[in-house]
Amino acid sequence: MPNKKPSAQWLTWLIGFAEGDGSFIVTNRQDLMFVITQSNYNIEILHEIKQHLGVGRVIVQSKTLNASRYIAQDQIGLSLIVSLFPCLWPLAFGPFWPRAKVAKVAKVTATSFCQVGK
Repeated sequence: MPNKKPSAQWLTWLIGFAEGDGSFIVTNRQDLMFVITQSNYNIEILHEIKQHLGVGRVIVQSKTLNASRYIAQDQIGLSLIVSLFPCLWPLAFGPFWPRAKVAKVAKVTATSFCQVGK
């Protein structure tokens, strides 16, 4: 876990960065992951995200394609991501993944999601 709580300014940066370069992935086994992909040149950004959040992992996805990933897929990591990005979930999954189903996979309560259209 991180030594201290990330600043509001850093979290604002993270939300904007993740909205541009992050994605939610559902695997064939119906596991849920939050992923941010970057060039290996920018791998330190991924390590900074992991350090600040205290969850997830950084992997080199492909040396050939020069890509690395920050991945959060455990219960603690996904719960944290849900709390940071609640409005993105319904938009990311649409009618195929209603809030209750995403909440079940992420093992969080559906009431933690924001209300779209409020």
